[in-house]
Amino acid sequence: MATCRLAIAFLLVAASLCGCKRHPQAPGGFALAFVEAGRSGALGADWVDDALIERMRRAERLELAAHAGVPADALVKVWARPADAAFAQQARADKQRERAAAGLARSLQGECQAVLDEEGRAKRVAAITSAVENAPAEASAELTALAAALGTAQLARVQCTHGAVGLLLVPHPPDWRVVDVFAMSENRSPVPLPSVK
Repeated sequence: MATCRLAIAFLLVAASLCGCKRHPQAPGGFALAFVEAGRSGALGADWVDDALIERMRRAERLELAAHAGVPADALVKVWARPADAAFAQQARADKQRERAAAGLARSLQGECQAVLDEEGRAKRVAAITSAVENAPAEASAELTALAAALGTAQLARVQCTHGAVGLLLVPHPPDWRVVDVFAMSENRSPVPLPSVK
């Protein structure tokens, strides 16, 4: 019994020393806390799913190339192109979080509210994972797998006194992880990725 009490006391002390803080469990609350963490420059790795973000960025590059009318042989090269080789994966993830935090601090001012947007979620996921004509077989399989991975995602529209963003969140029990942050109109649902002219 004394050993059990000692273990519990140790865990409590460890938690207080590490500054561990639980994120809100509701998606809207998590989205607001994410924005506040970003605006205060405290956007750590525990707010995002870096591996899923990498997969989404690769899919977005393919979608944009296809919308631009890139021929099939070039789509193979686009898909095969590695992520930014100038940075190691962890350094790239850190840089992405820094850019996201700077963007939130720059574009969102004042009090914020979060509203879940199912229609916007469906459009955003479709924009990233819809089938690409003439894509390599490996890419088509990954787009299908990515759509499944985002099947339980939620999209939170965060509207502030000045500025609004969309946050795509995926479940990460007991809370969530952000996998996409994008600017949006303050009065409209998010739309699919624009075609590249």
